[in-house]
Amino acid sequence: CGIATDITERKKMEESLRESERKVRAIFDLSFEFIGLLAPDGILLDVNKTALDFAGAQLSDVVGKPFWETPWWSHSPEMQALIRTAIENAAKGTLIRAEALHPAPDGSLHSIDFTLRPVTDDTGKVILIIPEGRDISERKQAELEQLHLQSQLAQAQRMESVGRLAGGVA
Repeated sequence: CGIATDITERKKMEESLRESERKVRAIFDLSFEFIGLLAPDGILLDVNKTALDFAGAQLSDVVGKPFWETPWWSHSPEMQALIRTAIENAAKGTLIRAEALHPAPDGSLHSIDFTLRPVTDDTGKVILIIPEGRDISERKQAELEQLHLQSQLAQAQRMESVGRLAGGVA
């Protein structure tokens, strides 16, 4: 005597779930942006490969730590205090956006457009916080170069005007 249970449907659902997880992980890890997941208390739950590569860190180095104690913030006690306060506000449902300077392992400084995005459940309770960062260093450098060129052009135009006035007086 034996009992048989058809588990075909369960196996299909499990494979579908694994496939869905692979797709999400691919999107998460292949993004150009720095992306992570925080518990509402600021503990880092996960982070993508882009962010890890930027910090020169391994997942095991950062998961389970308060976000403000991770390599992205450890260069500045002031920034650590600011990010801790920002996480407290995000945990209350506030979207946070700021720019910050971060050193890369090679010592270069990068301008990062940074957000903390609260994720809520059906009742409105914050259940996760998504930290996101975009390296905007090239854009910032281009803006500085544009300002410099505009300043040079304005100075050249002033010199030309002075030259015309001096030429007309003589």
